[in-house]
Amino acid sequence: MRLKLVWLLSGVTSLGLICLPLVAQTIPTQTNPIIAQAVLSDPAGTMTIEQVSKATFTPYFTSAISQGYTASTTWIRLNIRPPLQAGDPVVLRVEPHLLDQVDLYEMTQSGWVKSSAGDQTAYSPIGNDGAAFRFKVHPSAHLENIYYLSVKTSSMTYLTVRAFSPAQANQFSLDEQWGFGIQLGVLLLLLAWTMTNYVTGREKILGIFAIFQALVILVNLSAWGVLDRFVFPNHPHLDDLSFSYLFCLRMASSVWLGWAILRGCKTPQWYPKVCTATYCICAIECIAISLGYAQMSLKINMLFVFLWPFLQIWVIYKTTQIPLALRRYLIVAYGVIALILTLAIASINNFLGMGNAPIALMHWVGFVNCLILFLMIWKRYQINQAILKEHSQDLVILQAKSEIEKNQLIERSTLIDMLVHELKNPLATIKMAIGSLQHDLTTNQPEERQRINNMSAAIGNMNSVIERCMLVDQFDQKKLVSHKTAVDLNNWIEALLEKKGYSDRVTISTPENLILLTDPQLLEITLGNLLDNAIKYSKPNGQVTLTVDSFERQESSWVSISVSNQKGECGIPDSKEVFTRYYRNPYAHSTSGTGLGLFLSKAIITFLGGDLLYKPDGHVVRFMIELPRTPCELTIQR
Repeated sequence: MRLKLVWLLSGVTSLGLICLPLVAQTIPTQTNPIIAQAVLSDPAGTMTIEQVSKATFTPYFTSAISQGYTASTTWIRLNIRPPLQAGDPVVLRVEPHLLDQVDLYEMTQSGWVKSSAGDQTAYSPIGNDGAAFRFKVHPSAHLENIYYLSVKTSSMTYLTVRAFSPAQANQFSLDEQWGFGIQLGVLLLLLAWTMTNYVTGREKILGIFAIFQALVILVNLSAWGVLDRFVFPNHPHLDDLSFSYLFCLRMASSVWLGWAILRGCKTPQWYPKVCTATYCICAIECIAISLGYAQMSLKINMLFVFLWPFLQIWVIYKTTQIPLALRRYLIVAYGVIALILTLAIASINNFLGMGNAPIALMHWVGFVNCLILFLMIWKRYQINQAILKEHSQDLVILQAKSEIEKNQLIERSTLIDMLVHELKNPLATIKMAIGSLQHDLTTNQPEERQRINNMSAAIGNMNSVIERCMLVDQFDQKKLVSHKTAVDLNNWIEALLEKKGYSDRVTISTPENLILLTDPQLLEITLGNLLDNAIKYSKPNGQVTLTVDSFERQESSWVSISVSNQKGECGIPDSKEVFTRYYRNPYAHSTSGTGLGLFLSKAIITFLGGDLLYKPDGHVVRFMIELPRTPCELTIQR
């Protein structure tokens, strides 16, 4: 609710700024002591008052005089109506405070008298009036009251000249000071809030916003003549330099803040480069100001100030991974800033007609922009807090699930340990009994011997299931340890086939002297399981092909071991589910198996640093083991 009220206040303020030039047209001007004003440009800046008084001026019909960025001296001729009370003075108020040199020429009985002011002139409580310079003249009721102003500045030549009675001038100055005090108070409150939250939360964007706010405050203090009065009273050129530096640095901090607002989102690739280039340009501008090229630097900076909000809107539109609500707020906020800057520039160049509104608008632009940026950051903070709260809830759920899974793993591990202990000993006893029976049987009892062999095979299958369950549990508990040694694959595979009794069913193709550094026991479990499956699920008496080869990958040597067989009655495994725990082909349920073999094989090969691939080809079922060979070569060389 409070955020909506602040947005409403910002909108009303912005609307007021937009309507300010139009409202200014409705203010009556009958009591304005300035009857007419005209302008003359002196490119060389060498004309004297005598020459100027005889020169031809161009009438100027708006109270705000704009000559743009120019090195010329601008002369203004004023025709002032005498006050109602004869002998009363008239106060001329020249704004803004940023003008370098302002000279007033008044004709007296002894000739032309010159009065000087400007931010290159030492501070004087008589000539300086806050954001303006004050001159007191004495129009005569019997003469034509013509006065000349000579204006020269290193920034934009833009000014207004207004005439008041002393009481009106004092009241006007007081009203301006109240407005400035309100601005400064609000900005200081925002800065205090920002600094407090930055100190407590250390969020980078708040630190950047604090720097931006401090620069806005310093620019306003310089523009209102506060720095000139209290910091540089005897060194006015430092006040002029400080304003130029602060104006450029404020632009750089605005770019930095815009970049920080989009931190964490996927901005266009060119955006960081544009931001970095802007920082470099601002640094070059500061160097140029130090070398005396302030006008050129400020002109370039003003162009960047105007274009930046439009660029930021385009960047926000192109940015991905940004919350929709934040995108809308940012586009609207930067749109308002762009509108205010457009209005300010149009007013300064007199595109909106007569009136003194542009000066007031200039004094409020920085304040309103700061307020809008504060609202953007506040909205970003709210959205991020909502996302953080949602993620925190997800984290709590994940932690609960993790705790449940951890307890389930512990319970399963305890159950497996108990089953292994309870089953291993009886199976060992049964196996010993079967061995004794085989020894006692004679060759004349073939049927009984076959039964004994079937019993022995069943005991072996049960032991294999128990071993697989133990290995899976070790993987789940992350307790598996490998012991790598150099293995001659050719001899090792032949020994494995002979051990399993598959020599007649498996056709092998292996190169000579192919050495691999691996854990032979873990590799035996994997390759043995692939061979068992190939024999079990191929066609009756079908041949199984085992192929070993070496290949290069990313400048390192690898070994591949392929096991393939013809499709049997159980069909071909599903490529998406083949390595899933407990997966079995629907047509293979009539054949003994646990569904752990391929899951365990995949896990072992991954643990050894390789990969197990499933590559079916028509009616051929093929599994391929890939393992890196490079460590082995280094070991053999040593």
